[in-house]
Amino acid sequence: MRTLPADLTIVDRELPERGAAKRETAWVHMLYIFCNPEDAIARGEALATATALTLDRFRADPESLVAGAAPEALERAKQSMDPATVQEWIEDIAKTSLSMTARELFLPAGGFGAVARAKGTDFVSKGAVKNLLSAIFAGLALCTLYQISKHAAVRGGASMNKVWWLLEKEPPIQGAPRDPSQMKKLWSKYKNVAHLGAAAYLLWERSGNQDDPITLIISRQKQSFLRIAKRFQDFGTNFIPENMQHPAPVLDPELIWRVPINASADDALMPCHLSVPAQLRLLAYRAT
Repeated sequence: MRTLPADLTIVDRELPERGAAKRETAWVHMLYIFCNPEDAIARGEALATATALTLDRFRADPESLVAGAAPEALERAKQSMDPATVQEWIEDIAKTSLSMTARELFLPAGGFGAVARAKGTDFVSKGAVKNLLSAIFAGLALCTLYQISKHAAVRGGASMNKVWWLLEKEPPIQGAPRDPSQMKKLWSKYKNVAHLGAAAYLLWERSGNQDDPITLIISRQKQSFLRIAKRFQDFGTNFIPENMQHPAPVLDPELIWRVPINASADDALMPCHLSVPAQLRLLAYRAT
C-alpha cells in the first residue's frame, strides 16, 4: 500500500513556521509523485533537479522563501522586531527550511547523482508539464466514470468503455487524446493517481479554466483538493463495473497513492450529473 506524504496537513503549534516548511516540502513531493507515479527513477531525477534549483535560488534570497512558506509570520516579525533581528530570524528560518528540503527531498531523490543523470532543467520542466496533463486526463476519465455511475438508467451501468465512448466524441480538455487506445494507455500509466487528477480537473474546471491546475491547488485550494481526491479515491477503490469477466475495483486499493486524510468531500464539492448531450450520447452506446 502506498501513501502520499503524511506532512501534507501537518500542524506544528510549537513552531508554526516549521510546520509550514514541512507542509510545503510534502506538497512538492506529492506533485512529483502525481507527475511520475510509477517511474521512481524519473521522479527522482526530476525532483532532485528542481530541488537543486530551489536550494540555489533561496540561498541567495532567503526572505522570498520565508515569504512563500509563512507570509503571516513574516509580516508579524516585521511589525514586532527591529530590522536586524528580522533578518536574523529570516536567515534562521531559511536555514532550517533549506536543510529540511535537502534532507527530505533532494537527498532521498538521489541528490547530485540524480541531477547528473537528468537531462537538464528544460527537459525536466517540459516532461513535468506533459506528465501533469496526462495525469489530469486520467482524472477526467475517473470523474466521468463517477458521473455515469450516478445515472441508474444507464444500460449495463458505468464502465470505462463508456467513458472512452464519451471522451472520444467530445473531450473537454483541449489536446486530450481522442483515440480510445491512447486513452487506455494513459489510463494504465496514471490510474494510480487518477483520484488526484480528478480533484485537480474538477477544481480547474470550476475556476473557469483561468489558472493552471497546480497554481490553483497550491495557492488556494489545498484542503479542497485533498478532500475531493479522498472522495474519488473511496469511489474508485470500491466501484466494480458490471459484467466484468474478472470483477475488480477500477482503482486497485494496493497500488494507488492514498491521500493521508480521513475526511472526504461532501456531495456539494463533487461533480454534477452528466450533461443532457452526454446522456443522449450514452443512449447510442453499444458494447463491442
